[in-house]
Amino acid sequence: MTEQPKILWSCIARNHAVLVETGSDDPAVRDTAQGLLARKATPGYEFYHQRRRLRGCKFHIYEHSGRADVDEEEESLLIWVFAAVYDASVVTQVQVQAFLQKLVQLTELLRHEDPEWRSGYNCQTTFAPILQQRMEDITHLAKIVALEQQLETTRTIMERNIELILDREERLLRRLHEKTSEANEMAQIFRKRTRKVRRMQLMQQAKHGIVVGTAITLGVAIAVVPVVVAL
Repeated sequence: MTEQPKILWSCIARNHAVLVETGSDDPAVRDTAQGLLARKATPGYEFYHQRRRLRGCKFHIYEHSGRADVDEEEESLLIWVFAAVYDASVVTQVQVQAFLQKLVQLTELLRHEDPEWRSGYNCQTTFAPILQQRMEDITHLAKIVALEQQLETTRTIMERNIELILDREERLLRRLHEKTSEANEMAQIFRKRTRKVRRMQLMQQAKHGIVVGTAITLGVAIAVVPVVVAL
């Protein structure tokens, strides 16, 4: 009997801390997972592969940390990471993106209200079984997901991520301006790079999926999503 296609490994992380993960212990899968998580966060999707069939895909959500005492750039925002490793010969990129978007929806309340998710680390016991079930449900998920709605949700999250990044950069420039006259000159130079230009650069880095065509296979519409390579 042929094994059902499924995600091989998945995790949810907060900044650099993995809160929950489950999946294969195969060294090749783990190597791909580590390579994927090591890639710098962008406002949207990030992709990784080093082996012929194994692929990694992750999605990011930026939000304010809510901590007034934090000034460091890397700590001023919470970056949620939703990641997966899959076999590209049996699972499509569109299916994986749908899976990650489902995780975003499932964890929305937890990420906003549960102290363990906001600042703790003990999420493995409670959420790992749910994550495992969703990984094994990939075929069913691909059939029921409304792709256009998924892409619209992705765009909205990505645009919000970009605005948060821009706000953070502007705050850092204002702090430099307040401290020294030399920093003021530097801030003036950087301000010439308008918010509009910076937004376009971040959009290129986001590598979010945009549908350019559709094909009907076995009664299921599958969108072709090109990858915009980060600069």
